[in-house]
Parts: sequence; C-alpha cells; structure tokens
Amino acid sequence: MARRIVLLSILAVALSVATVLISIFALQGFQQTIGQRVSQLQGDYIIDDAANVEGAEWKPLSNRLASLVDSAVSASGIDWVLEPVAQRACIAKSQREVEGVLAMGMSTSAIARILGAEISQTDGVYMSKSLASRMNVQLGDKLTLLFFSDARDSVRSRARRYPVLGLLSQGLDEFDQHTIILPKSALESMMPLGASQNRWELRVPAEATPTQIQEAVLRIQSMLPAGRLRISSVESQNRALFDWLMILDTNVWVMLLLMVSVAAIALSTTLLILILDQTALVGLLQAMGAQRDGIQRVFWWQGLVIASLGLIVGNAVAMGLAWGQNAFHWIRLDAEQYYIDSVVFAIDPGTLLVVNGSALGLCMLLMLLPLRFVRRMSLINAIRYE
Repeated sequence: MARRIVLLSILAVALSVATVLISIFALQGFQQTIGQRVSQLQGDYIIDDAANVEGAEWKPLSNRLASLVDSAVSASGIDWVLEPVAQRACIAKSQREVEGVLAMGMSTSAIARILGAEISQTDGVYMSKSLASRMNVQLGDKLTLLFFSDARDSVRSRARRYPVLGLLSQGLDEFDQHTIILPKSALESMMPLGASQNRWELRVPAEATPTQIQEAVLRIQSMLPAGRLRISSVESQNRALFDWLMILDTNVWVMLLLMVSVAAIALSTTLLILILDQTALVGLLQAMGAQRDGIQRVFWWQGLVIASLGLIVGNAVAMGLAWGQNAFHWIRLDAEQYYIDSVVFAIDPGTLLVVNGSALGLCMLLMLLPLRFVRRMSLINAIRYE
C-alpha cells in the first residue's frame, strides 16, 4: 500500500513539473520565434523620423542624413549591421485581383536572409503565400505595382511590372497580408526626390553584451539631431504585438503556481499517509529512546527523496518532449492563427533552476505540516495503534 502511494506521489510531482516546464518552454519558444521574425524584417533597432507613429506610413528621409547616421553608428562602439530600407504604399494588380499593399525595398542580402537562401534575380518581387493566394498569383506571374506621388496641382501615378520571384511566409499577419518585398534599387525611383529610404535598420552583433548595446544606443541617440531622428527598439515600434506576448507570461506563471502547489500538496499528503502507516514503529522508536527530532528527520529525508525523484522524472520527460518536438515537429499549428507552423520549445537553464527550485522549496515547506504530527504523537497511543 505504502509503495503504491509513494509511486503515485512521485508521478504527481513528475507530471506537475513536466507540465510547467513544457508550458514555459513553449511560451518562451513562441515569444522568441515571433521576436526573431520581427527582428528579421525590421532589425533589432531602427533609426527613423522622430515624427513617425505606429501604424502610419513611414516618412521618407533625406539622403543628406545618411552620412550623419553612418558616423553616429560607427562611433557607437560596437559593429552594427546597418541597412537602409525604403517603403511606399501602392496598389498591386494581378490579372484578376487588386490589393492595397506596402512595397518594402531592401538590400539583396536582407532579402536572402528572409528567404533563407541566396537570390539569383533582382528584378522581381517577393510576397507571402497568403497574399499570393488571395491575388491568384503564382511564381513567375507578372504583378503591376501602381505608385502615387503628389504633384503641385494633382496626384500623379506611376506603374511598374515585376515578376513574382519568391513566395514566403513569416507567420506575421500584418506582414504576410499587406507587404511585398523588392530590391531597394527598384523602389528608389518611386521615392520622393532626394530621399531614398524611410529608415535605417540596425542589427546587433552576436558578441555584444546587453550593457554594451544599451551604451551604444544612448551614444547614437546623442549624436542624432534632436527632434529629427530617433533610435528605438523593434519592441517599441511594435508595441501592441510585444505587449500581447508579455501578457501570455502572466497566464503561464499562474499555472506554474497552481501545478507546483498540486505537487507539493500531493507530496505532503503522501508523507502524512506514510507517517500514519508507520505509527506503531514511531511509538516503538520513541520507547527505545529515539528523539522526536530524529524521527522527523527520517520522514523528512523520505519526502526529499520522493520530491527529488519526481523532479528528475519530470525534467527528463519535459526535456525529452522538447527535444523531440524541436527535432521532428510532431505538433503542427495553423500558421494563420498562431503565427508559427509548429510548436517551438526554448530550453532555458534559468527556467529550469527557477521551476525546480520553486517546486522543491514549496514541497519542503509543506512537508513541515505532516511532520508536526510526529512531535504531537503520544507514545502509548502510537504503540497501541493498529
């Protein structure tokens, strides 16, 4: 009987810890994947017009500012990857459909990074699979982009035809549904005179530390003309998306507290049953001169062994499932609903320490309740207990 209860307690602790770890790994993997995709499209930091607001079209920037931006970035102390980006709102027309889209002009290296492969042609456009499906467009089809510019007394339009060279899916609805990518050189002729970009994207070098990055950002901001240009993180430029990702943290940590509490209560109950099952032995030990503190330590170590075995099993299950999912992508998702096509687990050592430390600490704390029963146990009643 006692052995079955111990096994069930180990299983309860293992399942609780595994559930918490898998949930946190999945959340962190989701957040990191979305963050990486946004950074892939917009960089880690952005230098743009200080008057820009989220959701509105980016204001064009004069080419005369380019040398100033280059100087500020070069003097920041770390080796940023600096890329100018141009974008214009336009109308895209296929043979059957018409859509309002945002044309984004990027360097060929940036396009290759988004596609995940080298590009051999630079005279066409790249669009998401969902937008191509909505416009009934396939690879090789021609797409007409119609741009509008303000003249003195009227609005002038200019059209260009491009072949569709690639289809991609970033899993970001705002991008996939409304954005077309083309080489920056092709879009510069559609920009206002004297302005060939709307922003500069900065990518953080892998070897830079958070402190170095923060110091470099402050140094760049101090060298930019106040009120004219600003440097901001990709998170601040996409505040609604990243605020939503942060809200998900609350749900997971509430579940962590509940599941760890369940494991601790299960362990505490198991220890109480073990103590009751060994009541006669406790009385006999007391009659032989054993101290209550010593008897308590025996049961405390039993609880510690049960909790440790549960943590080991739970960690093994969580790590195994996370590794298997990342390697074989068993669990698939609808990218249009969840932004990613499969569950991604991000295994973080810090998370492992926090979850295991919290679970073990709470288990040890709640074990003090059944251990108090040993101290209050009457010697005569314990020996007579059946």
